[in-house]
Amino acid sequence: MKLKDLHKRQKKFLNDFDQTRIVQIQNLLTEFYVQFPKNRINNIALDHYVYGRHGRDHIETFSYWMEKKLASFGRISGSPASQYGLWYGTHGKDKNVIYRHTAKYGTSIDIAFRRIKQEIVALIGFGEAHNYSAIANSMIGEKLKGKILATYFPDIYLSIYASNYLDDILKYFNLDDLNSHKEVAIYKQQRLISFKNSDSVMKGWSLMKFAMFLNDELYNNYYPETASKNEDNRVPNFPDISLVEASLLNQQVDLDANTTVVENETTIPISIGKPDYLKRNKKNKAIGDRGEQIVFFSEIKNLKALGRPDLAAKVKWVAEKEDGLGYDVLSRNLDGSKKYIEVKATTKLSGHADFYITGSEFRKAKKLKNYFLYYVYDATSKAPKIWQIKNPFNTAKGVRMLPTVFAVRIYKM
Repeated sequence: MKLKDLHKRQKKFLNDFDQTRIVQIQNLLTEFYVQFPKNRINNIALDHYVYGRHGRDHIETFSYWMEKKLASFGRISGSPASQYGLWYGTHGKDKNVIYRHTAKYGTSIDIAFRRIKQEIVALIGFGEAHNYSAIANSMIGEKLKGKILATYFPDIYLSIYASNYLDDILKYFNLDDLNSHKEVAIYKQQRLISFKNSDSVMKGWSLMKFAMFLNDELYNNYYPETASKNEDNRVPNFPDISLVEASLLNQQVDLDANTTVVENETTIPISIGKPDYLKRNKKNKAIGDRGEQIVFFSEIKNLKALGRPDLAAKVKWVAEKEDGLGYDVLSRNLDGSKKYIEVKATTKLSGHADFYITGSEFRKAKKLKNYFLYYVYDATSKAPKIWQIKNPFNTAKGVRMLPTVFAVRIYKM
């Protein structure tokens, strides 16, 4: 997501935001701290920890709070009760309702419970010390681990816990890179917190408010079951960028093509352009951004493969932060000179390069040396193709340009 689009989404979120959402969670957390202070975890009785008692005798146990009563502070339901290490209920075909435990914590209920409490106490200590490595290595399940940390330290840890959901958020905002997919949840959370703190609007938000913004964006614009029924108003679910292997096409511009403009001709099958005046929907904007991201990482990979990691480190996705430069990616040639890349993307598998270009982009293309157009085919796949075209606007050959929009001024006396 481009910076200007991000700020539009933030503005809408703030206009619609209801502060009582945070107040209600803060009240719940205060109540939780009274019942389960972090310095008394070792004193919790079995019946006040184990999951499954509430359905029998309405005891609001530690595990019940984590899953049910604090559900508005990040859901961890959907995983089996075994994520808590201890539960009161059935297991598989065994329908007897009894205390059960997860084998990794010990060979008996008592041993497992002692180990679980030790692990939670240790996790809270790691969380207080910002010891992310120790947090990552804790044996507590991923979602429960994240929920405990965010509950006791809501100003330090993000109330979003599942690694696959964090992946979706990173992809939605184009924050995924070649390493993010391999990381455990705590490091993905840190990426998002850094994203928040580097933004001029969000840096003043609490982590609760930030998590609400992230959740609202994905559930309103990303997931088919909750987002708009209109597919054009949803952001596509792209594969993680680290799994994408773009290849370069060995094809040339047809310099002998008949490019004569036919009078009144108004249609060419157009791919994903980017001017605001075209009123592109969310889907097309996301595909355009994805094309730029693909080219950005492709340039980095290719320079490294050619033995120039120093030049790879200088590649920048400039359009991510600033529009109107006339190019999207600033790369490098092997001699170190700058390479200006304008990116267009399409879901087509092959064909001519059809796109829109603004007047400012065209003028910039005419002026810049080492200007390239990169046309990305099959941009939503794991194997997109990139057609690298040396400045096609410096020659009239092989290029047809049709006027589609005019800026008009009518002068008055």
